[in-house]
This record gives sequence, C-alpha cells and structure tokens, in this order.
Amino acid sequence: MSTTPCEYTLVEKPLIDLLTTEYGPGDGRPGYVYILKSEHAKYRGTRENEVLFTPLLVEALVRINDIPESSAQTIAAELQSLTDNERWLDILRGNYSKKIQGEDTHRTIKVVDFDNPANNHFAVTNQLFITGGKNSIPDLIIYLNGIPVVVIEAKSPTSSQTAWTAVSQIQQYEENIPRLFHSNLFNIATNNLTFLYGATGSPRQHWSRWRDPWPRTQDEFQDEAEKGGYSLLAPDRLLDILAHFIIFETRDGKTIKKICRYQQFRAVNKMVERVVSDEARQGLIWHTQGSGKSLTMVFAALKLKFHRGINSERLQNPNLMVITDRKDLHNQISQTFAACGLPNPQNADSIARLRELVKPGALGLTVMSTIFKFQWASDDLKSPDMNVRRKALADLEIPGSENWILMVDEAHRTQEKDLGSYLRAVLPHAIRFGFTGTPVKKGDKDTFQNFGAEGEAYLDKYGIQDAVDDGATVPVYYQGRMTEWHLEGTELDVLFDQYFANEPEELVEEIKRKGVTKGHLARYQPRIRLIAADIWAHYHVHVLPDGFKAQIVAIDRPACVVYKKELDKVITNYLVTVKDIPEKEARQQADAMSVCIYSPGQHDQKERPELVEYQLDETQEKQAIENFKDPENPLRFLIVCNKLLTGFDAPVEQAMYLDNPLSDHNLLQAIARTNRRYTDKKDRGTIVDYIGVSKNLAQALAAYNDDDVKGALRNEDELFARLQTTHRIVMNYFRSFKRTDDAKKDIRNALNLFKSEDTWFDFSAAAKSFLSAYANLSPDPRVLPFKTDFKFISALHILGKREIENSTEDLDWRQYSAKVREILKQHLKVTGLSTVIKLRALTDPSFWEEFENPGNDLQTAAVRKTVELKKEISERVAQNPARYEKFSERVQELIEKFQQGLLDAAAVLQQSKQLAEDVVAEDKASQASGLNDKAYNVLKILEGFLIDKPREDRVSEDASSPDSGGASETSQVNPFQEAAKEIDHLYRHDEWASAYWQDKAQARKKLRQKVWSIVHPLDLVDSKEVANAIDAYAVKHYAKP
Repeated sequence: MSTTPCEYTLVEKPLIDLLTTEYGPGDGRPGYVYILKSEHAKYRGTRENEVLFTPLLVEALVRINDIPESSAQTIAAELQSLTDNERWLDILRGNYSKKIQGEDTHRTIKVVDFDNPANNHFAVTNQLFITGGKNSIPDLIIYLNGIPVVVIEAKSPTSSQTAWTAVSQIQQYEENIPRLFHSNLFNIATNNLTFLYGATGSPRQHWSRWRDPWPRTQDEFQDEAEKGGYSLLAPDRLLDILAHFIIFETRDGKTIKKICRYQQFRAVNKMVERVVSDEARQGLIWHTQGSGKSLTMVFAALKLKFHRGINSERLQNPNLMVITDRKDLHNQISQTFAACGLPNPQNADSIARLRELVKPGALGLTVMSTIFKFQWASDDLKSPDMNVRRKALADLEIPGSENWILMVDEAHRTQEKDLGSYLRAVLPHAIRFGFTGTPVKKGDKDTFQNFGAEGEAYLDKYGIQDAVDDGATVPVYYQGRMTEWHLEGTELDVLFDQYFANEPEELVEEIKRKGVTKGHLARYQPRIRLIAADIWAHYHVHVLPDGFKAQIVAIDRPACVVYKKELDKVITNYLVTVKDIPEKEARQQADAMSVCIYSPGQHDQKERPELVEYQLDETQEKQAIENFKDPENPLRFLIVCNKLLTGFDAPVEQAMYLDNPLSDHNLLQAIARTNRRYTDKKDRGTIVDYIGVSKNLAQALAAYNDDDVKGALRNEDELFARLQTTHRIVMNYFRSFKRTDDAKKDIRNALNLFKSEDTWFDFSAAAKSFLSAYANLSPDPRVLPFKTDFKFISALHILGKREIENSTEDLDWRQYSAKVREILKQHLKVTGLSTVIKLRALTDPSFWEEFENPGNDLQTAAVRKTVELKKEISERVAQNPARYEKFSERVQELIEKFQQGLLDAAAVLQQSKQLAEDVVAEDKASQASGLNDKAYNVLKILEGFLIDKPREDRVSEDASSPDSGGASETSQVNPFQEAAKEIDHLYRHDEWASAYWQDKAQARKKLRQKVWSIVHPLDLVDSKEVANAIDAYAVKHYAKP
C-alpha cells in the first residue's frame, strides 16, 4: 500500500482510521467497520451499477424487525428500485409498512434502529467502481445497514485542488451516477484543511463548514477533517441528523432539500436536553436574522415531536405551540412549517379557535398562533373585588399545561403591555423557549426573566458576526449621503427655519403652533425631491447593474407618497433623456419600478384621499411582494415606513435607502433585510443613510452590549481599507517585474513568473481578493488609482486559468460585477486576449482555421486547441460515455505530454487536428447509421460486449467492430443495428415501459428479460451482463414520469 504523500495517505486513510478506531464498535456501542475493495463483489454482486450492499441490508432487516429472511429479501429488492430521495428519507426514518408472509396485516418495517443504535451496521468503504452515465469511483462512501448515505470526496492538501474542487466532483457524480444518491443524506468534500458538507443536490453556495463541534471543543481536534468526522459522522450524531435535521421544503412547486447548520443542531439539542432534564423549564435562543431561525424552530419541532432514539416520559406526545406577535411573521412561519412537511400544524386563526385547541387533555398537537389570541379577559378580571379577580385569573389556566412546549418568536416583543401575562396565565406550567433574531437589550430584564434560566443570558447564541464569518449572511455596509439634509443631532427649529423660509406664512405659523417634528422636515417635498434624485443616481450605478433591488424607508405614509411621486419623475426624466424612450412609455416604465406598501387608516377615504390613491389591498400587496422577490420583474423599489421591516425575506434586496430615524431593535431588524445571501454575486448589503442615523450609530445601538452588535453595520471606509490591503498583497508578486507599454506582452511575460502550481494558486487567491475588493467599492472615485493594476491582474488571472489550470470553463462574465464587466471586456479586447481565452466549438469554422493559420504564437494556439478539445469531448462524454470515453483519454494523454515537454507546440497542433477530425467522424457515424441518438448509444453498448474484446476494455472504451455497421455502406441488414432499434422501441413503448417503470422492480426485471432475448442471438460475451448495462443506461435516458 502506498506511503507516498497523496490523497489516499493524507486524507482518505486518516478518515478511515478515524471512523474505524475512534468511532469503531465495542462495549455495546455502534461503530464503523471497513469494507475492503476486494469485498465489493461479495456485497453487491456482479452488477457494477449496483450501490446497495444487499446482504448487509437483508441482515439488518431480519435483525431489527425479527422477520424471515425471505421477507427481508423481498423488501430489499423493492428498495433497490426506489429512486426518490425524499421517499428514501421517509423509509430510513421508519415510515414504511409491509405485509409480512404469514401475518394478516401490514406492520411498520424499520430500516434503521434508532432506539438501539448498536443494532445498526455502520461501514466505510473506498474506491467503489460504479458504472453509469460516466463510470466513476468516489473516494469514500458511508454505509448504514448496507445503504449508502454519505459520499465523501477527498483532495490532497498538497495539490492545487481544493475542497471546492471536490464539491464540483460530487456534483458530477450526482449527474453521472445518480443511483448512488437515491438514498443519500448529504455529502462531504475535504482536503483536511477545509471540511465542507452539503445536502444531496445542493448548489455550491449552500455547502457549509461545521465550525462548532458542540458539546466538544475545537482544541480537542487536530484538524478540520477530524473535527468534521466527529461532528457529522460519529454514529450517534449521524443517526440524529438522519432522524431530525434534514427536511424537504416545497414552495411554488419547487422542492429543495436542506440540512441543518451547526448552530441549529446545537440549539435544538440544548432545548431537548432542557425538556428531558426538567432542570429549567425555559430558555432564550438568539439566532441572528438571516441565519435560519425559522428552520431552527422546524428542526426543534421535528425532534420534540418524534425524538427518535430518546426514551423520555416528558416527550411522550407533547403539544407544541409556535407563537408570533405579528401577522406577517405568523404567516411566514406557518408557511415554513407547512412547506417542510411537519404533520398537521393547526392554525389558531381566532381566539375561539385557540380556546378550542388549547383544552384539557390535548395531546400531540402542533399549533400556530399569535400572542394576541391569548387575550381571554373576562369581566370578572375588572371586578372591584380582588378575590373575584384572583378567581377569574385562576380560571384562565388550562389543566395539563405542563404538557405544552412553547416556541415564542421575537420573544422580547411578547412581553410588552400585558401580552405575556395572559400567555402565562393560560399555560402557566408550559416549557417556554423564546427566540429572537436580534440581541436582547441590556435593560430588558423581563425577556431574560421570562425566558432565560437563572444565571443564564442565552441558552444558545449565534450572533451577527458569527453569521457573517460562516457565510450564512453577508456583511452590511453603510454610507451617509447628502449630509446637509440629515435630521439627527441638529436643532429642529434651526432646520425648520431653513427649509420653510419660502413657504406661506400661515402654513409656517400653523406648524409652529402644533410643534415642529422630524416628520414635518422629513416629508418636506423639496428635500425628498433632491434625495429621490440621489437615490436613483446611486441605485442605477451601484445596485441595478447586478440585478439587485432596494427598499426606501420613509418616516411615515405621507412621505411614502411623496417619495413615489418624486422617484417616478426622476426615473421618467432619466429614461427620456438618457435612454431616448418616448415620454408616455417612460412614465409607464417608471411607475412600474416602484410601489408604496403601508397600512390603511380608518378614515383615509375621507381625510387622506392622497394616501388612498397609492394604497394596495391585501391581494395587490401580496402580488407586489412576489414581484419584488422575482429578479426578472421590473419592480425595483418598495417604498415603506413600517411594514416589511421585520419578517420579510427577499434575498434579491441589496440596498436600503433609510430616511426614517430608526434605532435599537427596529434598526437591527430593518438593516437585516439586506443581509440575505443571493447567488455568489451578492457579497454585501448596503444601507444609504439620509436621516443621520450613521452619525450617531453608537447612540442608536446603545441599548445593546457592544459584543452583541459587533459587525451589525460597517462603514464603507472599511471597503477602501480592504482594497488597499489586497492590492498591496497581490502586487508583491511583481516587485521585480518591470511593466512596459505593451500590455499583452506584459501579461504573457508575467505568466512565466508562476512556474510552480503552488505559487500560481497562492497568487490566484490573492488576485480574487483584490478583484472582489475593487468591484465592491467601484464606482467610488477612490478606485481610480487602482484601475491600471485591476486590468493587469484580472487579465493575467483569466489567462492563467486557461493555460496553467487548463480550465475548460468559458469565461463566465456573471462572476464579475456589471460595474467592472465593461472595463474588463474592453481591456481583453485591446490586448488581444479576448481571442486567446475564447473557446470555440467544433462547429465553429474559426476552430478549424487556426490549424491552417495558427499565427506567430504557436504555444498559445496549442494550449487553446487542447482546452477546446477537452471541453468539447467532456460535454460529449457526459451524454454518451460509451461513444466518447476513448477520445477523453486521448486528449488527456496529449495534454500531459505537452505539459511534460514530450511534444512541442507544432506536434500538439497536428495531433489535435487529427483528434478533432476523429470526433467529428464519430458524430457523423451516428447520423449515417440512420438511428436516433438513444438507439445509437444502445448500439455502442452492444458493440462494447463483442466476444473478442478483453473485459477491461469493455468497461471504459467505445469499441467498434469492423462488422458493426455504425456507418454501414452496404444494404445488408446489420443485426446489431436491428437489435438497437428493437431495444429503443421496447423502452419507448408504453406497453413494456409504462409510467414510472424505472421505479418498479418487476417492470425493470421484465424489460431486462426482454433485452436478453433480443441480444442472446448476437455474438456477445454475456447476454445477461449486456441486459444489465442496457438497464443502467435506460434508467437514466428512458425514464418516464
């Protein structure tokens, strides 16, 4: 076995050793065993597309359920054909019933034993060869009772590949060998230095690090892989994650699989410990906004309701109640619970309905309510007789309240006035967990007293800076603009005299009689007119180019209307004068870009008709919110004063224009509207301050402990400091490099500085940081001195990815901010590098012209040709591995010889041309055969099993027989072609392959038998193995919904 430092010795083997020793079986505890590569056939048979280890599954079914082996084998065969990942999760959790031979009724069949963990079989194996769309060998697979539940891809910490490279590889596995992921829980990508995990099918932005190994500590582990191995794979924790911390959330017909983050796992388990121990019957959880607080409550409900593996009287059929203090929050959390499939949550939509649900003897309910539904006051509570009032209070109590577990969202607000008093009067013995998205104020003793245990501030805390550090949210930066119009920290009378100097005297006197307020000044139309113009100037340069949206927060409803009118005028003028759009059309477009959202007043119709004009009814408001969340919809601004500043989640919102003197909780809630992650492009939120809050930020947040609000708002000056720092670091690579007037030559020469891949990847990381810092601050004038270096570094980085990393990815302009995109495109064009980095397809005439006229730079032409071929062939292999795998091997061999100096550029160009011509010939062979694409691929599978071919070639090569008629020039009937046509017709015909045939074991068996009868007369190695190969292809390409 190899001892040379490599991926296996540095990452794979230490993980195997960790699992089988630290978390191996013994003393009645569950643990991992290692399954050798030589044992794979023993557990899955001869079918190399099979991923279940059926003997282990059958043994587990017999052991856990005490059923005959024949029944277990029937169940295993049924599970073998199951392809739905959500249904697999249900079955793994015990939601599966079957009628067992000799028994009269169905009974629950457990695939996993949560109550007796040692009754399960945990295993890890490596290098399992799996045939599929493209044959693959994942590094490590975790098996639970013979079922693959976790795939681990490892990269060496000494190579240029990172954990994120491993993420991309897992995503390729999901595409090429989907069978491995039918039962998958989550996946892991690691190079020891970084340990990432993500749910099945997760895009890159939803992969995370598990930072806190609670209840253990960071210093107990040597590296990230060891910490991650414990956190996610220790048998008890893996079972807990499987049982309670994975959900499928369905919204608007789209289902997304989600797995917990570490703070959610930690908080929920602390809550369960508190319920079971009964040491304290309350706890306060602060998980900052945007970090998944609602999902924490969902995971808590799952574990408190189902508590698989926990035997406690206190968890025997408890009632759960989720309480909010606002209708929008109530709707949001109710929708989240329903979307995540929690069974039968009851909505208390009235006081009467709540009274009906919260009654003596209630068991196993999940109730959603607002705090206001607890106002059960009776006339006796107002009696002058204290004894009568005390009895009335006692009568509010519901017997059996100790069986209720309350989760109160935004707990600090439920203590206002008498709201919390009624709740505690009705359910005095309930266990209370308070949740908050903002820290509790220093002087708020009520919230700590009513939800915190004695001597404890928070049961669990996940603060603002934690979320930013983890990438759960983006940092929020602020800037003050038009400071001459700020209203904070200035004498209002002085400003009033300035603003209203030219207004009618009677208006001035009337306002002075009533008293000058900030509202008078903040809604002053000339002021708003200037601010509206500045908002548009900022928005269309800084925010709009990347497709983001914004809120404008005015001081009150009349100010919202003024903002709407003035913004419409500004945008209309811009569209007419700059975009040359006719005025009528421009007015319509401008009007569609913003909408006011505020609550109606009781007397608006008579007293405030100007407010009624812009009011939306409930249906219109809901539609406006959906339009705002849709990045393709032209609605760009929501103009609000108090609505949508809490509980509103629109990740596409990046900017907030603040003209309302918010402070404390309201300020923290509002700015968090901009901190949600949204694609890789959004790496910050922006608060533009027109009222003066940023001048007195410390005062606005003075009610909180400094540590709790650290990082809540950052000055944009920090971005400039970051630009300076990253610029200094990246330019250190060129201290001795002299640049000239020839930009293209400079970039080519600079690339020669990076002889080793290690140096290149260090530079690449520094370059990305600098380019990001520049894009974040642009178009601030402070970036101008850095512009020349920005163009140099960006072009060098793009060229290096092509020539050093041999990347086949087309340049994705979306990764660059639109603000810098044009700068970069123009620079690449001027230097001639736009041609160098462009990848052309085989169908592009310019692809072939370069062979005849490669120009003076043969080296660049050769690099480009090999990369273009690699990209073209990879795309074909993904669709048709049987036909194109051999070309993939040829191009890889060509690249390696070129990199090792065994071939010069001219020879590489010559061989590239021959390879390209061979690929085109293979493309044309399909057309000449007269077969459709799928039938032709079946033909190539058949040819791969010709009797005179060695077995190892059959697995990976596209072997064509001279007799095989892939492009027959004779009229003689080709038996292979006829067989391919017949098999293609078989899988297309509903009589044989009906809807969902791929999920039905018996249907697939009959199809394999039919395929066997078709191919048996042919001169093939093993007709049964051919049928299995066709089955594997058909499941992916002929599947029917």
